[in-house]
Amino acid sequence: MSVLTQSISEALDIADQRHWTRTPLRSHTDRLDYLIAQLGTRQTAARLQLQDPIVSAGPSSLTDETCQAIDREVRRIWQLTERQALHGTLVRNNAQVIVRFRARFGFSAARGSSNDSRLRFLAPQLLPQHAADLFAARHRDAGEAELRRILGDAIGAAYFFRRLGPHQTQAAAAINDLDFVEFRY
Repeated sequence: MSVLTQSISEALDIADQRHWTRTPLRSHTDRLDYLIAQLGTRQTAARLQLQDPIVSAGPSSLTDETCQAIDREVRRIWQLTERQALHGTLVRNNAQVIVRFRARFGFSAARGSSNDSRLRFLAPQLLPQHAADLFAARHRDAGEAELRRILGDAIGAAYFFRRLGPHQTQAAAAINDLDFVEFRY
């Protein structure tokens, strides 16, 4: 099953979902109860962008949008310890972490810069150091801007560096418009 998203953190969570050893609770009310037990009522309400009384109201207050937010948050925290162990194993063993994405991006290098307006589809394998940086940022709940910067560095290293001359050491790639992103490992 391929779920496409524009959020790097959500794409990492979706990739982790393929490695779960247990399935999360099925019903949205049970998932909401799980979130409240793990995070508390106030933090659950904040993450779901709801008011506390609505969270406490139970199943009658669950709209489709709220159910999607509950699914996203459960996916974010489900089997957190196992996921961190998986990420550590992937990094230690230099496992393949592949990112598929379509975006508009620009770069600057020794011979100039580009802010190409066309959407490009790329599917490079990330270098182990960039995969480690991405996982570490996700574990500390970094924001999308930081994850985009790390992914931009990873794309610059995996895609542009191989095509630049050996004298080139750094090309800054910036993701300007992310259409979708997906990780596989």
